[in-house]
Amino acid sequence: MSSTTTITLPSPTTRSFPPKQQSPHPRPSQPYSPESPKSGLLTHLPRSWIPYLELTRIDKPAGALFLYFPSLFGTLLAACITTNNSYGSPIPQHHLIRTNMVLFFWSIIYRSAGCTWNDILDRRIDRLVSRTRNRPMARGAVSVPHALLFTFAQMIIFTAIVAFWMPQGCGAWVLPSVVLTALYPYCKRVTNYPQVVLSLVFAWGVILAFPALGIQVREQPSRVWWAAGGLYAANVALTVLYDVVYACQDVVDDKKVGVKSMAVKHGGRQTKKILAGLAVVKVGLLVAVGVLMEASMVYYVGTCGSVMMVLATMVARLDLGKPGD
Repeated sequence: MSSTTTITLPSPTTRSFPPKQQSPHPRPSQPYSPESPKSGLLTHLPRSWIPYLELTRIDKPAGALFLYFPSLFGTLLAACITTNNSYGSPIPQHHLIRTNMVLFFWSIIYRSAGCTWNDILDRRIDRLVSRTRNRPMARGAVSVPHALLFTFAQMIIFTAIVAFWMPQGCGAWVLPSVVLTALYPYCKRVTNYPQVVLSLVFAWGVILAFPALGIQVREQPSRVWWAAGGLYAANVALTVLYDVVYACQDVVDDKKVGVKSMAVKHGGRQTKKILAGLAVVKVGLLVAVGVLMEASMVYYVGTCGSVMMVLATMVARLDLGKPGD
């Protein structure tokens, strides 16, 4: 007589696994979904376009305007103060308008390419910062090769604008700004003052405005050089001021990740003193430019006075203890 041996196997539902350990940092990437972004113009576009347009920040035009305004101010200064140019004196109004249209389009493309390049290099850092962890590169919606090709395509358009829509020789004036733009993402890793580097780029439109109008800067009297330099420095000071305020949003995360900035370096109370000092420098340089331009009281009251009131109010009301505000 044979006996039967019964073997009981454990049920799959009764298996136990060690609990997963939670990472102290946000997940390195988040899956792309059509709900990101959840509002605005981009949500109405084809899904495959959205991450690339997010890279350009086309849905956040303030940065492009901030890059364009120095060009606008530079062309207005050039039109008021120069005596020798390729189009006669004064500069024809239609040429002034056309040049500003070109510089506006140039600013949009330049800012888009710069943002894409910045996101490529900062993708690992952006994953660890609350404000930036949902950017396309950080969440894995765009691969690095595709982002590099997209940057290259934008730079082709950028180069075409300079080559075909701007006077000959403008490329040499654009090159220093392009070099600084390429270096800026690395500056956040090696210096506490990356805002200064970024500001040198954003204010460059003041310098570019002269050759863009066909003006030979070397043929101008020294007061034109000084006025252009003063307006450029004034825009540098303003951009540093605004970008320091912007950087205050990320101070907590930046300290954890190791990103350097003036906001991280100097802290709350000292940072506010720096902002006040930058505001004074901005207004003082605008006054100096007015003297060189032999401007009327309308300039001093309308331009210098209004800028002083806006910046004074902003710095006074700024609460650096609330980075998210």
